[in-house]
Formats: sequence, C-alpha cells, structure tokens
Amino acid sequence: IIVRINLNRESMSFQYISEQLYGGYCLLTGGRCAHSPIGITPNSFFVAEPYDTEREYREKAIKEALNGYKVSIADEKAMNISLTCKICHDVQSSEFGIVDITRFNRNALIELGLLYGFNKPTIIIMKKKLRVHVKIPSNIIGIEQIRYVDYPDLTYKLKRSEERRVGKECRSRW
Repeated sequence: IIVRINLNRESMSFQYISEQLYGGYCLLTGGRCAHSPIGITPNSFFVAEPYDTEREYREKAIKEALNGYKVSIADEKAMNISLTCKICHDVQSSEFGIVDITRFNRNALIELGLLYGFNKPTIIIMKKKLRVHVKIPSNIIGIEQIRYVDYPDLTYKLKRSEERRVGKECRSRW
C-alpha cells in the first residue's frame, strides 16, 4: 500500500493507493491493469452476495449495520468496463469486505477470493437455517463467520462486530 499525503494551507488529506497484485496484473487479460493505481476509500465495504429473492432485505440489513460507512455492491453504479473488471476495481478500492456464503454462490466465492487476494479484512456471513443444505469447503470452514437467523439479527451482529473491530484499533493505538 502506498500512502499519498496532500498538504495545503487549509487541510491535510491522505489517499491510500492499492498496489495491484504482481505489479498491476489484470485478471482478465493477464497484462497490466488499465486502472492502476486504484485509491482505497477509507471506511468502505465491498459486499459479495448472491442475487436472490432475499437480496433487498440482506442489503438493507447490511447498510443499516454499517451506517456511516460506504457500502459498494457490484451492480449499484454503472461503469463503462466489463463486470469482472468493475468488481475487481470495487474490491481493490474498498477497505473491507462482507461475503454472504449462505447458498454457496460461486460468484460470491470468487469475490471472496479476490478480497483475500488483495488482503482485505473480510467478514463472512451465513444464514443459520440454510446451513444444513450447504457443504462449506474446508478452506473456509475454519474461518470465523457471522451466522444469523434473520435480517434484524444480521444487523445486530454486524454492528457488534464492527464495534469490536473499532475498539481493538483504538486500544492498539494506546
């Protein structure tokens, strides 16, 4: 990560620039990424989820829990680039990730791999009642997950998780 500091008489700002894997490697072409370098938006989350009938409720619960944070969902804003490139860009420009693996959606798992590949702290969420129907891969089963019963429960648990993370950061600064 490169930190660029901008100073002027009125203010000081920090811009975090993500160094691409392998020096700007593009996952689509195998060449250099055309969008490199990509700035990381502080306090932002990329959400990977299945596009199912519960999507609207899940997104509302996540956004309510992360009030004050920027939440990026792959198809929310249009960009004139391929969807794979857009997702890769959104993953890199986010500071954190949230991935719903409830139905073991392949696209969400690919996005989880991208988040881990770009070293993004990621929260894995899973609806409890559907867990029995999904066999979790061995490389994911050992990772802590937030298991929720319904969407109010998801909101509550995400808020609690974020409060713990912020508390740890504050304690580590002292």
